[in-house]
Amino acid sequence: MTEANGKKNCVVLIVEDDEAISDLFSLTLEQEGYDVCVASDGTSGLEMVKSRTPVAVLLDLMLPGIDGLTIIKRMQESPATRDIPVVVVSAYADAGDTRKVLDAAPNVKKVFVKPVLTEDLLKSVKWMIDGQ
Repeated sequence: MTEANGKKNCVVLIVEDDEAISDLFSLTLEQEGYDVCVASDGTSGLEMVKSRTPVAVLLDLMLPGIDGLTIIKRMQESPATRDIPVVVVSAYADAGDTRKVLDAAPNVKKVFVKPVLTEDLLKSVKWMIDGQ
């Protein structure tokens, strides 16, 4: 579906437990015409990945319930979700073992270490969804 401004109406799922960060990411993406869903914990995030089948996922790693690495692993195990691109946004994304796991995950397209500029995040989402 395309809106009047020509942007695709896509579902971008944000899985982030910090409300200020998820609000900032949501506002930034919604201003660009993207349909955004937000989950504040890993359990509801994984359920939304399955039920909404988003076009892209912005994922924190340190989450209540199921952590982000487990979400990535479970997405890879399912044919319905294994090809959904993931952008990891986390303060812990550069830790040694964590970085190795992320580098080995084919659906992780970009990794940002917090804090991240919204402009950089938006560029990554546009690239994944629109090829721009």
